[in-house]
Amino acid sequence: MMLSPVDARRRWFGLLFLLLAGGMLLWGQTWLEAHLQGMVFVAYWLGCFVFTGLAMITALLDARAVRRQAQREQRALAQRALGPMASPSPCAEASRDSAASDHARSREAWHAGVPAKPNRETTALDHETQARW
Repeated sequence: MMLSPVDARRRWFGLLFLLLAGGMLLWGQTWLEAHLQGMVFVAYWLGCFVFTGLAMITALLDARAVRRQAQREQRALAQRALGPMASPSPCAEASRDSAASDHARSREAWHAGVPAKPNRETTALDHETQARW
């Protein structure tokens, strides 16, 4: 997966916000602790909180972008690997509908106590089971 300019910019902003929040945390707990009093204290830690929040939002946006890119690549890989089999054809849908209606008829016959009519796809095991009816 190649990094696009948008991805690179998003990651640089995330790193910047993270470094600012970490630096503010370190400075606020050590060198600036004696100078942070009153409203300056509140404003300083609010700024640190904002940078931390921006770093988290940037990380979530990056995770979403990575997940979407991975999904696109998986779809493209499946399309290349399976080719025309990847998308359902009208014949496959008709066959599935036919199988569903055969199943429904068999179930209704079973509930009524009538042996189901074998169709052309019935196996030898099904013939043995139906012979026991």
